[in-house]
Amino acid sequence: MNRELKKVKFALQSIGVVIFLLLCTGCSSKSESRQNVEENGLTPKTENVSGQTRGVSASKGFYRIEDNKKFGIISDRNGSRKIIVPAEYDEIIWRNWKTGSDLYFIGNKNGLFSLFSEKGDKLLSDYEAISFENNGRNFIRIKVNGKYGVLSPDLQTILPPEYDSLSNWVNVLAHGMGFGFENTGHMVVYQNKKLGIVRLSDGKFVVPIKFIDINYHNGVFIVEDDKTRFGAYSLSGQELMPVCYQALSNWDENVFVVCENDKCRIEDRKTQKKTEIGGANKRLHVYGSYLLTNGTIFGKDGKKLYDDVDDASEFTVYDSQKNPVSASRDTIAIASHGQTYLICGSQKWPVKDFYTGVEGAEFWTSGSKALSEEEALDYCRKEGIHTLEYDEAFNLGEFKNAFDYK
Repeated sequence: MNRELKKVKFALQSIGVVIFLLLCTGCSSKSESRQNVEENGLTPKTENVSGQTRGVSASKGFYRIEDNKKFGIISDRNGSRKIIVPAEYDEIIWRNWKTGSDLYFIGNKNGLFSLFSEKGDKLLSDYEAISFENNGRNFIRIKVNGKYGVLSPDLQTILPPEYDSLSNWVNVLAHGMGFGFENTGHMVVYQNKKLGIVRLSDGKFVVPIKFIDINYHNGVFIVEDDKTRFGAYSLSGQELMPVCYQALSNWDENVFVVCENDKCRIEDRKTQKKTEIGGANKRLHVYGSYLLTNGTIFGKDGKKLYDDVDDASEFTVYDSQKNPVSASRDTIAIASHGQTYLICGSQKWPVKDFYTGVEGAEFWTSGSKALSEEEALDYCRKEGIHTLEYDEAFNLGEFKNAFDYK
């Protein structure tokens, strides 16, 4: 009897050893299989950009990976690899605020965007739009449920997503031309077919959302309501001139030219001085120290200087050493009776022709077709007029053309 029990016990032990060995083999296979899956997740066999994983930042060891036409981000530093963004996005881009700062990754999946830090933290999830932008200040534009908002770089809300549209572009009134970009740190906000201006530093509205048009001119926002009445606000949000005028322009925050009751005047808010200059005209063009309206040039003090003026353009005038001449801010070019003149206060001298340019690309001379840049340079050399290099002055709203004269 004891012998039989020993045989059974021995048999059970043998079976146990076999089962143990099978389990060990299974665990080993499962571990190896899991390792292969994880390895394949980091280094997919599908074709990558240029046949390789695309480098994002060599210094930080970030790479974009592609797996079955889906994209993600891994870090690979000191032989240690980590998935930062899983390879499940239709598109992925990376942004930073300046060279050397932290990277951020924006993934697009099925038309919705998520934002990741370079540590792999998901900061924003499933937004309709996420974009890094700058307009005097860094900010993040977002879109949620068809509405737009603004976040600060540290993801604090500047504007909640409740606006129909947001625009970095501020209409710049300069030399009678109503276009341009003003990098003031302000943004145009649209809601219910009305416009306002918000300051990006703190989200404060400096112009309320109740106007149909807003222009920027000489440090002032000029607004127009739905009854074609004009007024002005400062960059800080102070209402400088009430919205009640037929027409309005300005030299600065204090000196305005306004028309009401079919009469125009120059008004100095600081001195309270008001100077009548004639009948109403919606074409009030301020150039440097001058006002052109109804074909007449007025000085800033309201003194009439020249009549029968067809057009004018502001220039910064330089001498032959490319130094600004005295009172160059007060020098403009005018066209009258087919002749072109430069004027500076009471001084007036003729020039054969002059040109102006749009974004440094298009040039023309009076009575001629638009010239190419090369043709314009040839013309300027022939006439002794030399342009300065195009720079950021246009984008800063200064909108000046410069030339030497003899």
